[in-house]
Amino acid sequence: MQSYHLTYASDGRQALLPDEALRRRALHALARTVGDRVVLFCIVDDHIHVVLLCEAQPVGLLSRALPLALRPLAGPNLAPAFVRPVGGRGHLEWLVR
Repeated sequence: MQSYHLTYASDGRQALLPDEALRRRALHALARTVGDRVVLFCIVDDHIHVVLLCEAQPVGLLSRALPLALRPLAGPNLAPAFVRPVGGRGHLEWLVR
């Protein structure tokens, strides 16, 4: 199985999830949507990083499902996912730090 790094940002890097309560709700939405496929995640006020362990077809579906789950919290300014495969151990170590 391959790991994929998904990044979601707000248009213009405006505040996406500006407070702790919204970030916690986003975490719950993320967990409901991607389930046990998530390996790493980082939620900050203007962007979200998610690393998934899955095949290519599910990552495409999940990359589109996650913004739908987050839109009630983040609003319409959430840009589409930037998706790239994790390119080896060095890339994964960079993501963990």
